[in-house]
Amino acid sequence: MVIGASAKTATEFARITVDSSQAGGMPYIRSLRLPVATVVRMVADGVPEAEILQTYPGLTGEDIREALQYSAEARRVGELRAEIEADLAAANAYEAEHGSFADLAREHYSSSDDDAI
Repeated sequence: MVIGASAKTATEFARITVDSSQAGGMPYIRSLRLPVATVVRMVADGVPEAEILQTYPGLTGEDIREALQYSAEARRVGELRAEIEADLAAANAYEAEHGSFADLAREHYSSSDDDAI
């Protein structure tokens, strides 16, 4: 799946951890166990980086930037997943009404053999 040249996979986020046995499976920042969503929400609310860093000792500016990158990538992947699911639903609905694509293709090409030059 190619999302974009700058897209990172979950394993490329060195500062972000996702572990189903910790933090309810939600992504969090390294060993701080600070949810990515908390940091992203603070940034979205306009909290200055210095204040975020003061609120969470041990957090770094790079942690904040990677949390934002992770959040953006998760959103892109989620949007792509939603598009794929919508396409699959449309294809399934079409096949339910008209038959499978494979059957339609077989039917088309077998009847086209008679028309070949």
